[in-house]
Amino acid sequence: MVEGDIGGGLVLQRQITIPKDMPEVFRIDSSIIAHKVGAGSGGFSRFSLFYFINIVFYGEWVLVDKCLGLGLINRFNPSAVNKCLIHWGTGTVNLELWSEDRPVSLQSPLKICHTYEVKKIL
Repeated sequence: MVEGDIGGGLVLQRQITIPKDMPEVFRIDSSIIAHKVGAGSGGFSRFSLFYFINIVFYGEWVLVDKCLGLGLINRFNPSAVNKCLIHWGTGTVNLELWSEDRPVSLQSPLKICHTYEVKKIL
């Protein structure tokens, strides 16, 4: 579990686990939580950062490397995801999941849980 202050009374928490029953998968649970109320926080409930393709892919999408014959499968709950985005960098690529933009508080954090699995693609 890692946790970081992202400003305005908001905290990003991320936990990465490997399920005992699926050792080939790793799971990422991310939450943005409003921890503080005070000057500059905008009150206890506030609009937060949001975790872009307007199609949500029914909860699964795959990035395929045809040269290696491998696919990186990203699975998620489509009700928690508003947009999917592939972000290409120099030598890197990220499969990003974005939530809706909505108020958050201690009682209603913004959460996205998803898994990654590398599989041989024929």
